[in-house]
Amino acid sequence: MPLSSMKIEISSVNFRGNEADALVSFTPQGMEGSAGMQMRYTLERKGNEWVVKGRADSGGHGAPGGMPGGTAPGGSGSTLPPDHPPIGSGQTPGPRK
Repeated sequence: MPLSSMKIEISSVNFRGNEADALVSFTPQGMEGSAGMQMRYTLERKGNEWVVKGRADSGGHGAPGGMPGGTAPGGSGSTLPPDHPPIGSGQTPGPRK
C-alpha cells in the first residue's frame, strides 16, 4: 500500500538534545482503529532539519500479520511500508516533493 493512500500521524515525540524518538502511526485512508501500525523512529538534528537515524520495531499492528509491509506484533524482520525512504537516507516519510 503506497504512503499516499495512508493517513500518517505523529503520535508522540520525546526530545533528547540533538536526538528525538518519534512514534508514527500509519493507517489506510478510511480505516480507523486497529487497522494500521505504528513505527518508532530515532531522529537526529542536522542543522535546521531532523532526519531519520534509525527505526525500532514497534509492533502495534492491528491483526496478526499486520497490514501489507508489516509483520505480526513482536516479530523480527518487519519491513517498511512501500514508498518509505531508506533508513539513514536523510529523507522523511511521506509524499515526494
